[in-house]
Amino acid sequence: MGNKKGVSPLIAVIVLIAFTLIVAGMLATWASRFARETLPPTECFNIDVIIQGATYDQPTGTLNLYVKNRGTMTLTFDTLLKYQNGTITQAAQTYTVDGGQLRTFTFTGISSTIDEVTIQAQECTSVQDLIQRQWITGL
Repeated sequence: MGNKKGVSPLIAVIVLIAFTLIVAGMLATWASRFARETLPPTECFNIDVIIQGATYDQPTGTLNLYVKNRGTMTLTFDTLLKYQNGTITQAAQTYTVDGGQLRTFTFTGISSTIDEVTIQAQECTSVQDLIQRQWITGL
């Protein structure tokens, strides 16, 4: 019988460890890229906003939104106005609200056919709130 020799146990362990480290490195790179592309930016965590109420004045067409920034970061908001016929328009003015503050957003020339109002932070688009017609006092 021939003198057959296999791979030394020490060499086998070293190769196995090297293979494991290569696979772990590839998985770590993939997971890091996946998290960066799918999760919101870190600065968007622990940020929240709420529309605490709204009033509408029929004679003047003035809409007031009472917006509370429940986070600590100053945010600038865009406002989308949805009407009963399905039309959506963006209000020309933006409003900035400091962290922890309540601010009134005032819009004039708004039709009484307003159906829904949405606010969205420019800094973090996932930070938003809306109020529907039935919750707007005066409509």
